[in-house]
Amino acid sequence: MKSPIDGSALGMRGIAIVCLTGLLAACGTSTADNSGTNTASAPGITASSITIGSTQPLTGPAAPGYSEIAPASNAYFVYLNQHGGVFGRKILYEYLDDGYNPTNTASQTRKLILDTKVFAMFSALGTPTHLAVIDYINSEKVPDVFVSSGCNCWNNVSKYPNTFGFQPDYTIEGKILGQYIKQNLSGKKVGYFYQNDEFGLDGVKGLDDQLGASSIASRQNYVPTNTNVGPQIAALQASGAQVVVSYTIPAFTALALLTAAKLGYHPTWVVSNVGSDITTLTGLLTTFSKGAVGKQ
Repeated sequence: MKSPIDGSALGMRGIAIVCLTGLLAACGTSTADNSGTNTASAPGITASSITIGSTQPLTGPAAPGYSEIAPASNAYFVYLNQHGGVFGRKILYEYLDDGYNPTNTASQTRKLILDTKVFAMFSALGTPTHLAVIDYINSEKVPDVFVSSGCNCWNNVSKYPNTFGFQPDYTIEGKILGQYIKQNLSGKKVGYFYQNDEFGLDGVKGLDDQLGASSIASRQNYVPTNTNVGPQIAALQASGAQVVVSYTIPAFTALALLTAAKLGYHPTWVVSNVGSDITTLTGLLTTFSKGAVGKQ
């Protein structure tokens, strides 16, 4: 299994947190009176705190590899608060579980905006989940910063002026993976296995740009609510695909690998950074196979 851009997600996450702190600091410096007292008045902002919120897959199919992100971010904010906060204000980070389910994301986001009254949404995770709430967040004029998804959807300033992504989009990543295949796996038949939403489809656009849409032996997709990927992997095998490009969350990368192994199918896997973390996959392979594979 190969991913030419492994290791980028953690670094980008750190950059997002540092950038958010800088933005909040800029807010803090502009809301003090002549006595130096914080005087801001806005939802989620008091003289002593700034409240931000997020929806995260703490449970559900995207939890493996991603449920640790919000607690890690919060650990930094706790550290920051212990050292004076941002110009005297503590950062209060409330993150709610949506189970990677857009319906849950909608209700949890409304809770954060209407009940908790967050100043901003920070690092809300997931393409299908955040697409379910982006219109609402922008209608409420809530800052929506560092969305944890590489969807092209966030690059629409005229429609979503309050939403800001931060990571290279999936189409750019698809072009990088396509270039890698052309340079290192030239002449081999290629198939796709991807999530059937903007996450997977944006990646496919980039791949097709480099590899040519007509050259692909088989295109197979999945939805996160159906863990039976047997028919898709069998179709890839039947097509003769020697390389499978996978735009999958970690759980479905693991399911695809295990299913292929059961079928005696051993292509070269080229996996998006979203679903290629080795530590996460090792744990999932061990769990899903009940210890038969994945142990080091």
